[in-house]
Amino acid sequence: MSLVGHWQLEIKTPFGIQRLRMEIREAGGIMVGTLSNQLGTYELANIQLHADAMLLQAGVRMPFGEMRLEFQGVVRNHKMWGKCKTPFGRHDFMGERQV
Repeated sequence: MSLVGHWQLEIKTPFGIQRLRMEIREAGGIMVGTLSNQLGTYELANIQLHADAMLLQAGVRMPFGEMRLEFQGVVRNHKMWGKCKTPFGRHDFMGERQV
């Protein structure tokens, strides 16, 4: 599996579905990338992939304030899903690679 590519993500939160765009690429043997929404673009941190288990983090601005997000889930083919940890708890997320 690979996380490299452009992704569309949705997080189901108590404030409604939050949509994000994510781009991940390899640079010097490590994965780097950004997470974007209507309020800006943010650097990803701690991008990890072990078999099909993924983890990544980002500090973002959302309509209801700035926060740290941690995505932990599964990547299979062109889809990912799991839980996103926020200051408001853990919420389901899903994503699809844009090909």
